[in-house]
Amino acid sequence: ENAIGITIADGWWSGKVGLTGLSCQYGDRVAALFQIDVEYEDGSREVICSDSDCKSHEGPERYADLFVGEKYDARLEQDGFSTCGFDARDWTAVTVKEYGFSNLRAQYGGPVKVCKVLRPVKVWKAPNGDVLLDTGQVLAGKLRMRVRGEAGCEVRLEHTETLDKQG
Repeated sequence: ENAIGITIADGWWSGKVGLTGLSCQYGDRVAALFQIDVEYEDGSREVICSDSDCKSHEGPERYADLFVGEKYDARLEQDGFSTCGFDARDWTAVTVKEYGFSNLRAQYGGPVKVCKVLRPVKVWKAPNGDVLLDTGQVLAGKLRMRVRGEAGCEVRLEHTETLDKQG
């Protein structure tokens, strides 16, 4: 048994990008399109595509864009949504749109992959109460962390290259 789970957010497509910071530069609805070509051990083939059998549900990614950042609400997580046996009865059927395929291109360039995992070389509390983590170098990457707290507690992360005396 197999399952497919896809997470999407506004990002470059409909998030705030460009010098003006306006939303929806390219479109105003997020969507997913997929095709999986399966070849079985016996030589038979099957094509599995995104279609009206797919279902959708609002997830924890509230927004994710270049300027505003990402807002993630862990209270909206649905454990196991991309696994076999997940109960999606309260999910909504997707809306199938026909835009054609002329503007689609295969991914070019290599895949994004982990090159190095960095741990903070210093962790301290700034005079303003913020907790600061220093990796010891400027980097482009993704933060991985575990957070514990009461439901609705907000954790705000801000990335920077320099600090003032207040942190």
